[in-house]
Amino acid sequence: MNTEGFILPMDHDDILLMTKTMDDVIDNMDEAADSFAEIYGIKETTHFSRHLTKSITDGAEILNGICAILSKPSLYATPILAKCHELHSLEHEVDEIEKNALKNLYLQLKNNEVDIPFYIAWRDLYRVLESVIDKMDDVADLTEQIVMKYS
Repeated sequence: MNTEGFILPMDHDDILLMTKTMDDVIDNMDEAADSFAEIYGIKETTHFSRHLTKSITDGAEILNGICAILSKPSLYATPILAKCHELHSLEHEVDEIEKNALKNLYLQLKNNEVDIPFYIAWRDLYRVLESVIDKMDDVADLTEQIVMKYS
């Protein structure tokens, strides 16, 4: 009997955990959109928010690439792990963007360039946007575990 190329299906618990973690990503995206439009009624973006949302879009594309090949983790281990590394790198970049955004925002408040409601809204929004990438990074961590389990 030739078993070469035979790939075991992913464990039910792994699929459930992956689905829950991906749902957390979507929930955080929804929270960011609600914060921007409904809670704070922000009308204009900032340089930092555009950079953060571009990073979220990039992360979503990476996740899409992972999902496209994750059904065969042992066969596609190398490209899956490369995509996970991309997400980890992106998460580190976003941490720096958030830090710089918060620092800049505080300096604007300190110099009376923005008022307290503006400061509070953007501080919250920057943190929520960063949390989307954190959740994507959680997906990458889980994906690496799945690849190691089935490789």
